[in-house]
Amino acid sequence: MNQWLYLCLFTLSTFFAANDLTGQIPSEEFAALEAIYNELGGDDWELEEDETPWDIDGEPGDVTNNWVGVTVANDHVTRLELRNRFLRGSLPVEIGNLQELEALRLDNDRIDGQDNLVTGEIPAEIGSLEKLRILNLSGNALEGTIPNAICDLTELETLVLSDNELEGTIPDDIGDLSKLSRLDLSNNQLSGDLPESIEELTQLRRLNLGGNEFSGTIDHLTALTELVELRAGGNDFGGILPEQIGTMNSLEVLDFYGNGFSGKIPDGLGQLIKLRDLNLGHNDFSGDIPVQVFDLASLERLNLSSNGFVGDISPNLANLQALRSVRLNHNELQGEVPLAVMNLPNLRRLYMQSNRLDRLPGRNADEAGMLEVFNVQNNHLHFDAIENNLGAVVDFYYDPQAKVGESDVFEVDYGTALELSVEVGGASNTYQWEHSTDEVMNWNEI
Repeated sequence: MNQWLYLCLFTLSTFFAANDLTGQIPSEEFAALEAIYNELGGDDWELEEDETPWDIDGEPGDVTNNWVGVTVANDHVTRLELRNRFLRGSLPVEIGNLQELEALRLDNDRIDGQDNLVTGEIPAEIGSLEKLRILNLSGNALEGTIPNAICDLTELETLVLSDNELEGTIPDDIGDLSKLSRLDLSNNQLSGDLPESIEELTQLRRLNLGGNEFSGTIDHLTALTELVELRAGGNDFGGILPEQIGTMNSLEVLDFYGNGFSGKIPDGLGQLIKLRDLNLGHNDFSGDIPVQVFDLASLERLNLSSNGFVGDISPNLANLQALRSVRLNHNELQGEVPLAVMNLPNLRRLYMQSNRLDRLPGRNADEAGMLEVFNVQNNHLHFDAIENNLGAVVDFYYDPQAKVGESDVFEVDYGTALELSVEVGGASNTYQWEHSTDEVMNWNEI
């Protein structure tokens, strides 16, 4: 009986020891939690009914895994995750006391409306968290510069500081974070050239620099051959895209929208055969659309809008059978939209407005593919080309077009009849004559 009781007690004590949720954390870590609670408005944090608030009036031994957002392991705080908790205030310097921390998340997903709003600067003391693997402070109102001390966090795998008000440049020693697989600095006010050391982030798979004021070239980025996503739209990058971009053959997303790149698209782009999303819109590229683009068989979204591309639209664009969206609008393209492109099996949206197109292939509702939106406004199309496509697309935008015919000057005596004509084609058209750039509402007034 005594042996059985002893065995039961031993088993129970072992069970509770293995599942103990209460950690006697060091006093300096408790002080850090207390400072975080006070500085970030802990009394107003939004909790679910079954969540446990922090008892900062207690003792270090009172800290448990039940405290909302806190993970304790081996008598240390190892994770602090307070996403969407209505945090208000600034990060205290005591954050540096949590030296066993592996994850710090104070970000927002902006879904349920419980947004955090952490303000002030990122304290340099954050560089003391040498075991940190995840740092996500996105979606707040942090200001100032990115502290150089962040480059001391050599175990970091994820660094997300997007959607804040950070300014200045990327720290020169960013390359020390050699284990980074994700770096997101988007939607801040960061500026300047990219530091050379960014080449050393060779494990990086996702890089987002979009929505800042970065300038210079992107040459250093071509060393990051493991990148799957590269987003750098909405900056001031310029120059010519380097041919070495073809070595980044793991890329699935390449977004340089809204920069100042110029010249021709390099041939090396055709080597990025895993690309699903290519966005080079709103730059200063020129010349023909390179044939190498038509080798990107995995491409689903193509945006080359608002550049200076010229020439005909190659029927080889129809080789890209996975395409769902194509934007070639606001260029100087001419000729005809190939029927094979319009009938691509997965194409939903085709934007060709503001070019110099003058022909459309005839198509009717029975021949229509999956195309839902087709925009050819502000081209040089005649009415018959437009009528041949009415009913074949759910949303077909074709008005206005360039003026039909050529301007001419006539001298006619008063009271003398003048007969004018123009060939426009089509069967159900309306016309508007113009006289000295003014619309003529009644032809008898000419």
